[in-house]
Amino acid sequence: MRLLLLMIFLVAALFAPPAVCAVSPVVAASIAPLHAIAAYVAHGAHDVTLILPPNASVHGYHLKPSQMGILARADVVFYGGEALETFMPKALLAANRQNGVALMSYPQIEKLPARSGVHAHAAHDSGVPATDFETDGHFWFSLENAAQTALIMADVLSAKFPEHAATYRRNADEFARRARAMKDALKQDFAPYKNRPYLVSHDAFQYFEKDAGITPAAFVTPDAERAQIGVRRMARLRELIRRVQPVCLFTEAGQNAKFTAPLTEGLRVYGGVLDPTGASIQMGRDFYFDLIHALRRDLIECLEQLPESDRQ
Repeated sequence: MRLLLLMIFLVAALFAPPAVCAVSPVVAASIAPLHAIAAYVAHGAHDVTLILPPNASVHGYHLKPSQMGILARADVVFYGGEALETFMPKALLAANRQNGVALMSYPQIEKLPARSGVHAHAAHDSGVPATDFETDGHFWFSLENAAQTALIMADVLSAKFPEHAATYRRNADEFARRARAMKDALKQDFAPYKNRPYLVSHDAFQYFEKDAGITPAAFVTPDAERAQIGVRRMARLRELIRRVQPVCLFTEAGQNAKFTAPLTEGLRVYGGVLDPTGASIQMGRDFYFDLIHALRRDLIECLEQLPESDRQ
């Protein structure tokens, strides 16, 4: 009898339809800060693929064939928007996919206009030209934007993969709580330094500065790819620094010292380095929060070297 039952079982197994294997969602994100938020939201459900390496500049980036392959395979691709990754809409079109999620298109995300070249600490007659009022694409440096990004990602992924909805929502809520708590602490952290003058080589940190209650005297260039400064702009920036010195000048990791040396020669300038995409930070669950902590630390380390000021 047992032999008969065993034979029936084997025959049934032989002719049974193959088991359906669960396919893991394929989710990708364009840059390291957005990847970090998406990975936080998806933690415990599945991985998220990073498209651009952390040290890559999104300005004018050209995707490699392997990166185009990621776009083609992904169920969902999170990216900032055309104001940030100018290449992404065409790349998605070339990959023949309708899987792109432009986060800056959501009304929950606060979008700030690109700034003029001179701000609170600079005299109005400095003559540093203004940029057009286009959108500043570095929205992830707003901690409320980061919180909203996590919640948007949870909604998008839950609609696509409802079996993981509870995980997405739990993780997004936790991320949002942490981001908002960090925002609440920033203004207090920077209160002693809010009137100390500084410049940035690339105007990438406006959203963070709004949270922290600080404003740069000027930025050297609105475009990270532009390593040259015109003669007139150089003279006007040097005059600005001369009026408000000593100042901090923040460059970015890997930026050639020749970029700023002519600007600072003979002036009282303290140097600092800021990391807009987390190239120096180890990837992991807390990558986004480590990025904000590093930005806070690096700003304060230089600003605290300046004398107290009553500039308004």
